[in-house]
Amino acid sequence: AYVKVSLTSGDNKKIKKKKTTTKKGVSNPVWNEALSFDVTEDDLKHCHLVVSVVNCHHGHSPLLGTCVLGHRGHGQGSVHWDAMVQTPRKAIAMWHQLYI
Repeated sequence: AYVKVSLTSGDNKKIKKKKTTTKKGVSNPVWNEALSFDVTEDDLKHCHLVVSVVNCHHGHSPLLGTCVLGHRGHGQGSVHWDAMVQTPRKAIAMWHQLYI
């Protein structure tokens, strides 16, 4: 499995995407990896991150779940985004529920 993170504009166009390393043969994978995107302060007001967990298994990659951080996020996704915007260049770790 791996995590794919897409930086998306306000009109839902992917600006940039990154992914973590793939964890194979692990039933409860943990990714303690930093994925950084260069975004202007003004663009932060209009973009969001789509975080997807993908299971790579036998030639196909089913989506396990997704969460959204940013202006399109809700609940914890919005809280995490606000904390990140208020403390730029500082890593903010937080757990998120995945939605299918």
